[in-house]
Amino acid sequence: MTTIEAPLSDQVLTPSEAAELLEISEPELLAAAARRAIPGVCLGGVWRFSLAKITRQRNMGLQVHALAAAHL
Repeated sequence: MTTIEAPLSDQVLTPSEAAELLEISEPELLAAAARRAIPGVCLGGVWRFSLAKITRQRNMGLQVHALAAAHL
């Protein structure tokens, strides 16, 4: 069986996976995503995150902890 991996730009993360990459809690991630401080999409009440965008945000050295905690 052949496994086909999606390009980095097409990979989608769950909230727990994105929170782990950003080293914040899932509630912090969801609050920041709802405020559009962290890029994500909510479809039918379910949040999903682009691996490429989350990785870019992490690598840019943005103050992710400050963004997430700003309105908790």
